[in-house]
Amino acid sequence: MSKITLTYFNAPGRAHGIRVALFTAGVAFEDKRIEGKDWPALKPKTHGGSLPVLEIDGKMYTQSAALARWAGKKSTMYPKDDIEALRCDEVMAIGEDLLAKTPSSQDPAEKKRLREEFAKGFMKLKCDMLEQYCAEAGDNFVSGGKDLTIADLSIQGLCDMVKSGNFDYVDPSYMDAYPKMLALAGRVASSDILKKYEESQKK
Repeated sequence: MSKITLTYFNAPGRAHGIRVALFTAGVAFEDKRIEGKDWPALKPKTHGGSLPVLEIDGKMYTQSAALARWAGKKSTMYPKDDIEALRCDEVMAIGEDLLAKTPSSQDPAEKKRLREEFAKGFMKLKCDMLEQYCAEAGDNFVSGGKDLTIADLSIQGLCDMVKSGNFDYVDPSYMDAYPKMLALAGRVASSDILKKYEESQKK
């Protein structure tokens, strides 16, 4: 049996889908969670200086979407149908794009200005796309199938981040303009998969 270690911060973030998919697949892994104060010392030891990092038998792998896809394929959380997989990959890429292009600044006033512009421009464009895909999926999950996938977790994570106020200078009510995304996030949160995962985290 391979020794698997997932390293990320002590928060859902980019590792959420990976953790849930591995748990759902019944794959044993070490969920190594670090605090922000420990990151500077660890950063030089990671590939590309970023997290999450997945180690399999001592070999390091990076890029959260790729890791989530790998984990998803071990369970029901990555589509077997090619078209559903295409949509799943697209939604994952949109989520990554949003996080990667989120502007920041050491100056609070400048950061506020940049984030507000981002919310009205690039973020709105991408959320409009996701809202459309959720609407097109109807009673299915966003990839178009009956099974919850890593793409649905990505949308749930985005909704939760904004609604919780953890996306600086983007109002928590921002997601109210996207009822289909919020409805999907609610279905994810109430799913058996998420309930079982969250229960496991209490132990």
